[in-house]
Amino acid sequence: MKAIELKDVVKVYPNTALFSSFHRERKNTEEVVALDRVSLTVDKGEILGLVGPNGAGKTTLINILCTLIIPTSGSAWVGDKDVLTEASDVRRFVGLVTSNERSFYWRLTGRQNLHFFSNLYHISHRESESWIEELLDVLDLRPYADRRFDSYSTGIRQRFAFARGLLHRPSVIFMDEPTKGLDPLASTELIHLIRERIMALWSPTVIMTSHNMKEIEQLCTKVAIMGRSRILHCGTIYELSQSVSTDKSYRLIVSKLQPGCLEVIEGMRDIVGVQSSRHEGITHLEITLSGRNGVISDVLRTLLSGGGEVTHCSEVSASLQEIFSRIISSSTGGKL
Repeated sequence: MKAIELKDVVKVYPNTALFSSFHRERKNTEEVVALDRVSLTVDKGEILGLVGPNGAGKTTLINILCTLIIPTSGSAWVGDKDVLTEASDVRRFVGLVTSNERSFYWRLTGRQNLHFFSNLYHISHRESESWIEELLDVLDLRPYADRRFDSYSTGIRQRFAFARGLLHRPSVIFMDEPTKGLDPLASTELIHLIRERIMALWSPTVIMTSHNMKEIEQLCTKVAIMGRSRILHCGTIYELSQSVSTDKSYRLIVSKLQPGCLEVIEGMRDIVGVQSSRHEGITHLEITLSGRNGVISDVLRTLLSGGGEVTHCSEVSASLQEIFSRIISSSTGGKL
């Protein structure tokens, strides 16, 4: 079941008039195309990672789906609601979490802030009271709830941003760089809370942007890579890896490797590369084969026939960072 859908969405920001400080001449800059015919489908309960260079259009896409800005052309739906014609309905079941802590009232406590924002959603006091208490427990915020917001660390402020985004129990959550500005420990703790608490308890549909590829790998079931205002590739990490290279790499651990065996393997037709290291009679190999024709069984057969004992063999998956770099480099003619 579709939770989010975009069809040929375009967002163009108009010319900006500038005045020369010397000649007072009016100058127009070119229009900025933030999104260029973007189409995307996200299924219910899916966690989509949205990654791309700065200026690729990630935040613009989220702002359109949250009804904060309108597209120049194209269509977008959240659930079965049109973001243009049914914007008020869309806002009832989407939550937005950003790293903008200044949108809180710093002289209020965390609890008071949550009650204030729940009033903006027209949530009854009785309902908001019980739900806020649950959120404080789920996000480990109870020890901080009655302290002033300006006394919190950046990590605690960001947890309150999540609590605010969940106040109206949204079925779709947009996270725009939720760990931006957090130290490694706070970032790890927040990712754990998202995965083990928010996702495990409520299973919302999520679109998350981040420049941290490790976080995307840990959380997301699917990844969309944006570049030049378009979605370049979308799929699981495995599907993305298959789209950028047909070569396959394997790690092997071999004992009793006979002299000359590596030279035989290096000379095999479908071998792209061989890396080896040896320690106390144990050889560690990383072998890359042409994905179109090469099969690891030929390598294993050669090792075994030469008297070697293979104690480990596993395929090496490309990291999301490697996949991202290859796709962006390809889209920009080799320039990152």
